[in-house]
Amino acid sequence: MDSPKSGERVPVEMFHVSKCNVRYNEPFGITKEDQEFKEHLKFNPIRVPMEARPEGDEFGVYIGRRRFLAKKDYTTHFVVGKDLLIFDVSKEEARESSFIENNEYLKKNMDSITYAENLNLIASHSGGKIRATAQRLGISASGLSEYLTMLQGLPSQKMRDVIRKYEIPFKGKGSSDPHSALGLAKMKLDKEKLDELTEVAENGGVQALWQRIDFMVTGKQKRGLPKDAYDVDRVTWKKSNKFERKYSDNICKAAKNKKLTKTEYIKMFLINHMKEIEKDAKIS
Repeated sequence: MDSPKSGERVPVEMFHVSKCNVRYNEPFGITKEDQEFKEHLKFNPIRVPMEARPEGDEFGVYIGRRRFLAKKDYTTHFVVGKDLLIFDVSKEEARESSFIENNEYLKKNMDSITYAENLNLIASHSGGKIRATAQRLGISASGLSEYLTMLQGLPSQKMRDVIRKYEIPFKGKGSSDPHSALGLAKMKLDKEKLDELTEVAENGGVQALWQRIDFMVTGKQKRGLPKDAYDVDRVTWKKSNKFERKYSDNICKAAKNKKLTKTEYIKMFLINHMKEIEKDAKIS
C-alpha cells in the first residue's frame, strides 16, 4: 500500500492503534485525566503529530495512542504531516520508538515483569548489544542487564503472573534481596523449585511465599548463619533407594496437605515425637 503524501487527508477509519504500541492493551477514557484530554482535543488541534506505519490495508498508530483515541471521535480525517506522520518502519523499530516515548510512564505504572518483557523484545532484535540498546532507550546498561537477568532467572510464566498479582517489587533492600523479583531470580532456582513457590503463593498468598523463600535461603546460607542463633540440620534422601524415596515422597505429600515446607513438616514431626517420648518417660 502506498503511503499518502504530506497534506493529504486520510479518513479516520483507516487508522487503528498498532500492537507495536507498548500500551496497546491499556483501556482509555476511564480516568478523569483521559476524559479531560478528550474534551481538550474536541475543540483543539493535535499539536505533536502522531506516528503510524502501514499495517495491512490500514495504518497502525505506534506513537500517539492517547492522542488518536481522544481525537478519533471528533474528526473525520487526519492530515498527513500535520496530525500525523507515516513511516515505513519495521515492527521492531516501531516498538522501540513507542517504548522510548513511554519509558517514564512505564517505569512508574507498569509492573516489573511486563516492563522487562518489553525490554527483552527490543533487546532480542539488537544482536545482544546491551550497551548500545540501553543507550538508544535512554536507560543504563546495568539497569537493562538486571531486567534481562530477572527474566532469565524466572522463565516460568506462572511465577511471573504471581509477581504481577502481588505487585512484588523489582528490587528490595538490595539487588539480591529474595523478597524482590530480581533477588528471587538471582537464587537461580530450577523449574521444580519455582513451581513449588508458585503453588505456595497460589494457595497461601504472598506471606506464605516469603516464608517458603526464607526457609530456602536459610538452607542455602547455612555457613553464614550466626552459630549462637541457629542450629541447621540437613537430611539427605537417596533417590536410588526405593525405601527412602517412598518416605521422602510421603513427607512431601503430608507437608503439602498442611501447607508447610518439607523442612517445616519434618521439624514439626520431630518436635511432636520428642514431646511424646518425654511424656512417656514421665509416666514410667
